[in-house]
Order: sequence, then C-alpha cells, then structure tokens
Amino acid sequence: RAYPTAPVEGLVLVSRWNLWLFAHDDACDAAAIGRDPAAMSRLYARLVPVLRGGPVDAADPPLAVALHDLVAGIFAVARPAWQARFAAAVETYFEGCLWEARNRAARRTPGLQEYMHMRRAAGAVQTAIELIEVCEELVLDDEMLDHPDVSALAVICNDVVCWTNDLASLPKEIAEGNVHNLVVVLQHERCRGNWAHAVTLAQQQLDARVREFLALADNLPCFGAPRDAELARYVENLRAWMRGNLDWAMESGRYRMAGAGELPADPGAPAAAPQPG
Repeated sequence: RAYPTAPVEGLVLVSRWNLWLFAHDDACDAAAIGRDPAAMSRLYARLVPVLRGGPVDAADPPLAVALHDLVAGIFAVARPAWQARFAAAVETYFEGCLWEARNRAARRTPGLQEYMHMRRAAGAVQTAIELIEVCEELVLDDEMLDHPDVSALAVICNDVVCWTNDLASLPKEIAEGNVHNLVVVLQHERCRGNWAHAVTLAQQQLDARVREFLALADNLPCFGAPRDAELARYVENLRAWMRGNLDWAMESGRYRMAGAGELPADPGAPAAAPQPG
C-alpha cells in the first residue's frame, strides 16, 4: 500500500525496517525506558554510532545488533547522499522519542505548536519517506528533493500520516494516559476537556493539510522530462503512504486494546436524565 510499485527486494527491506521501528517504539513507549530519559539517552548513545556504520559486539542490546544489520543492507543499495539523509532522519526520530520520554517523566502535556513540530520527528515517518527513493528504485537528486515545494510535500505527508494515527489510536492512548496525541493536546490547550470538539478540530486540521498537499502537488516546478517523471512517481508514493496508512490504521488491531472504547464525557455537558425504574 505504501510502496505500491516497489519490487520484492524493496518491500523486504522496508518491512525489516518497519519491524525494527515497531520493536523500538514498543520498547521505548510502553516499557520503563519510555519514562526514563537518562536510560534512553544511553541507548541512543550506542545506537547512533551503529547507525553511522560503527561495529557491534556481544554486549550490545538486540536493538543495536538488528540496526547494524539493517543499515548494512539498506546502505548497500543507496547513494552516499541518500545515506546521509536517512541517517539524519533516524537521528531526528531518536530526538523525538527522547523528547516524549522527558515529557512522560515530567508528566507534561506539550503545547500545540511544539507538539506539531516534534510529532514529525517522533513518528519516524520521515525515515519511511526517505525509503521511497531506495525501495521504489527512483532516480532523484538533492536539487529536486530540496526544492521548497517538494520538501513541503514531504512535511505535509508526515503530518497527515501522524495525525491520522492520532485519530485512529485516540481511545487506546487515552486509556494508556498517553499525552502525545493531537486530539489530547487540542483538548488540553483549546477545548477545556471537550473531547468531541477536540476531535472535530483535529479532523479539520487534518483535512486542511490534505487540501494543501493536493494544491501543491498540482503546481510543482519542472525539472525536465526525465526528472519530472521520477518526481511524479515520488509524489504518487507520498499519496500512497497517506492513503495506505489510513487503511492500515482502520484494519490493523494495533490500536485496539481492552479498556479502550468511548471518549471521556465532556465535563461541561449536562448529565443524562435518570430513567424511571
């Protein structure tokens, strides 16, 4: 769904990366380390050198050993400039996860603008966007990818994927007490506990981002016939990621859990009238 025309080799590569991300996300979110910024910093102090091509040994945690194997396989089929982009995207993801851990430790709900900026990092979506070039075997270059309109499309795609996940996972995250969710942040900052209003605002914000993407995608600059064809494929993959993520979120069991159901009641809503017994 997310890489619709990738060959099998590309799908295997990105599937391995996604498995690593989910293992890391679960370990650093639900487990104790997710509330211990110092422990997480120590983990990343080991993972970053591995990401940059450093060796591993028997004393390293499984996450580091697996990352070493993954990076070797991914970088073997990627241009040097892309390798630097991917490594930077992964390091940014680590920074986002550490930011979340600090918020959990302080029992802090971030503000809306801060959240929207850091959600792009903590969601790891930029790593998936970078992998489009390698998995789909596209011929892109830094001039195209760094053009303001093209890079803006990637940022919008990141927002759409993350905010879609926020809406899909909301009952689960409320049940877990997770504040890193667009709806949770909106109700905390703007809606004074009115969850229905917060959901509406999040949906409107998401819809506006999708409209921005559509308008921008229809007015991209020209780089010449061969390069424009590759850029068109890249944009279609961004579209596929947004739609594929929505379908997966609706069909996957990842966001369903015992005890996660209806939204909390609006504290300002009138109480239901008692029924005659």
